[in-house]
Amino acid sequence: MTRKIFRTSLLVGLAALALSAGLFSWALVRHFTAKVYEELMVEVRLAAQGVRLGGRDYLEAVSSPARLTWIGGDGTVLFDTAAQAEGMDNHLDRPEIRDALSRGLGRDSRLSDTLSERTLYAALALEDGTVLRVASRQKSAAALLAALAPEAALIVAVTALLSALLAGPLARRIIRPILELDLSRPDQCRCYEELAPLLCRLRSQQETIRAQTDELRQRREEFTAITENMSEGFLLIDRRMDLLSCNASALRLLGAPEAAPGESVLRLSRAESFCRVVEDALSGRHSEALLEGEGGCCQLLASPVSHQGRPAGAVVAILDVTERQRRETVLLPGGEELLRGLHARGTRTAIVSTKRGDTIEIVLNRLGLAETVDLVVGSADVTRHKPDPEGLLLALNQLEVKPEHALFCGDTVMDAGAAQNAGTHFAAVLGGTTPAEAFARFHPDHISPDLWDLARWLEL
Repeated sequence: MTRKIFRTSLLVGLAALALSAGLFSWALVRHFTAKVYEELMVEVRLAAQGVRLGGRDYLEAVSSPARLTWIGGDGTVLFDTAAQAEGMDNHLDRPEIRDALSRGLGRDSRLSDTLSERTLYAALALEDGTVLRVASRQKSAAALLAALAPEAALIVAVTALLSALLAGPLARRIIRPILELDLSRPDQCRCYEELAPLLCRLRSQQETIRAQTDELRQRREEFTAITENMSEGFLLIDRRMDLLSCNASALRLLGAPEAAPGESVLRLSRAESFCRVVEDALSGRHSEALLEGEGGCCQLLASPVSHQGRPAGAVVAILDVTERQRRETVLLPGGEELLRGLHARGTRTAIVSTKRGDTIEIVLNRLGLAETVDLVVGSADVTRHKPDPEGLLLALNQLEVKPEHALFCGDTVMDAGAAQNAGTHFAAVLGGTTPAEAFARFHPDHISPDLWDLARWLEL
């Protein structure tokens, strides 16, 4: 805090100096520019009188530090004391000329980037329709500041030194009583009167914190006792996807060895369905999905936790539904006939699924279809799931079939993506929730409304 007060005092002094110097320079520039314009207006009126009396002869004979230019009503330069008039551009588009022709008097200024100078112009319309202009050069504000740089640097250095010498002792004197405060006994502190309300509040807060700490410890012990005895998994996540709390059942169901609060929850599982429900919940939406793993099938139920109308975290419940999933997993209508037709024709067939392989095999055995399928690739057989082609390429390798000679059938865009990434043909089946237009970007070989249509297309 001492350094902060020191820096603040020093910066205030330098800022006051810079502001004062800037305002003073601005005022000087405005003042001298106005004076130059006044002198130019006097000179252009005198020169105009000379032109009225002597015409071009006057301009050729006049000796003036200012530049005089005589311009016709159409913008043509008739005479210039500093250059050949014949080689000069038309001046009708110059602001001071336009103003002089329209209002009788005009003025303007233009900055030269190459010369670091500013030229001031004053123009007066004559009775014959011509315009007489007087120009005077002066250093630009940047050039003037550059010329004063050594003196300005010296002034800044002296001011900074004085500010530093005064700010140090002042900051230490202000902060010393505060550093001597004993916050463990705020009622016995003697300090600035302005700090008395703060000390009273500290004493009150210390008493409140002690009471709240005891209550939180008791509630935490109760919460831990309840969650550790649950058969369902439980995850509490903050809005940054960091794990706040979990129970042993969650680690068991996800197949994670351990987890510590503060770690990313994605370390527990990298499965697409798990990542999706977590992201949905942190976006403020309720979400659920099935997670297939080596230990079985889990149902994920994620709910957002809001604070002041904004998502602050999420709660994820994990239920073991392995047995229920096995009972409920069935073939789509027409699936049994399709498999038997392919087998009768001698077509090698594999099932690549995000479900567990043993679950699919149980269904096939129950329906007497095990012999119709040459290979089953389930979620436990791969590390990357669809649309990654790992599972599909594994099946093709074991069947000894080239990708360009294979047809992959599926009802989701994840299936279509896997086929595209593997380089196989693809047939979409609308038996799921994905509409036909969602498959358009994958250019499928065929889109079937159901498995019966797919069998007819395959001429089974």
